[in-house]
Amino acid sequence: MTKKRNKTTVIFVNKNQNSNKPIQIPTSYVLHWKKIILGFIAAFFLLILSVFYLIHSHKNTLLANNKLIRALSENKRKLAVIDTSALKKHYQSIDKKLLTINQYLRARGLKPILAKNAGGESNDEILSNEEITAF
Repeated sequence: MTKKRNKTTVIFVNKNQNSNKPIQIPTSYVLHWKKIILGFIAAFFLLILSVFYLIHSHKNTLLANNKLIRALSENKRKLAVIDTSALKKHYQSIDKKLLTINQYLRARGLKPILAKNAGGESNDEILSNEEITAF
């Protein structure tokens, strides 16, 4: 069973009325032409609104990225001001405590804890303020 579709013939005639070109289109297109045109207009405006939304969200993303970059650069400046002398004193106090523990263990006849780089970097490897800010 094949459906027979209703078709409407539209004839285009030029100014001299000597050339005509017939085109057959479904009758439903002719009957509902207002709805079809309204649908195209709605789709066009939807696309335009989507473009404006994407432009706006892109601007917001750029602003957020700039804020993040500024915050990271401020944090980098704050990290560059680390007091290495306090770190050296802290590591030395750890070494002194470890030495005291090892002396206590040796006095009891136990094996001492190995102190080589056990608590972190050795004193030679701690960077100065100038070396840190060079990064």
